[in-house]
Amino acid sequence: MGDPVYCPNCGQPAGDQVPDDLAPKWRERLLRFGVLCADCARDEEVRREHEDAAEEAREHKRRVATWRAASGIPELLRGLDLIDTDHPDAWEAAARWAADEIRGLLFTGPVGVGKTHLMAAAAWRRLERAPLRWSSTPVLFAHLALPFGERLHNVAVSTLAGTVPLVLDDLDKAKASEYSAQQIFTAVDQRVTAGRPLAVTTNLSLDELAAKWPEPYGTAIADRLASYCEAYYLEGESRRRLRGAG
Repeated sequence: MGDPVYCPNCGQPAGDQVPDDLAPKWRERLLRFGVLCADCARDEEVRREHEDAAEEAREHKRRVATWRAASGIPELLRGLDLIDTDHPDAWEAAARWAADEIRGLLFTGPVGVGKTHLMAAAAWRRLERAPLRWSSTPVLFAHLALPFGERLHNVAVSTLAGTVPLVLDDLDKAKASEYSAQQIFTAVDQRVTAGRPLAVTTNLSLDELAAKWPEPYGTAIADRLASYCEAYYLEGESRRRLRGAG
């Protein structure tokens, strides 16, 4: 029989013994530091699980902060809560899109009724799960017009041609040219083909969007949005004008 081993935490026998034929240095070390008893081993396992969970939570928080910083969401639209009692159906769809329960989402309606606000809130919540890219369509094309090699030009190109989840705000504000229509078609088609999340806001209906751009792109863009996105019309008066009247 060898010498008994005691738990270094509580001092109780650990239930094992140090074999007599164990190498001297290992025998001395085991006798000095012992091994955990069953109760302390369970406590240690729980402690380590809690530490691992806390570290994972901290790491996730760091990832979310990085995703949100790189998302492109304008400063005034950051941190919005997903609350909109004026448009309950659109709000519910926005929550499902944020939870990755639907792939495509389209908000249409007059200026100032809250399309961008609601979509930004959905995008902000979705960024708790994975990265995405927010693009104001007129700003996107302004960046695309910059010289090759400039950072914002490169970002615009990668946004249009890539498959990262994408929000296109004010889609109808792109110029009615064959070039802009081709670029928008590329951005939409890339997400649809890859099954990636896509969200769009526009003041125009799908029929109006189809008529806005030269063929074959106008009809193709509207067709893909219609087949891929849940579409919601947000009605009401402009919140901006109402605030001004108050």
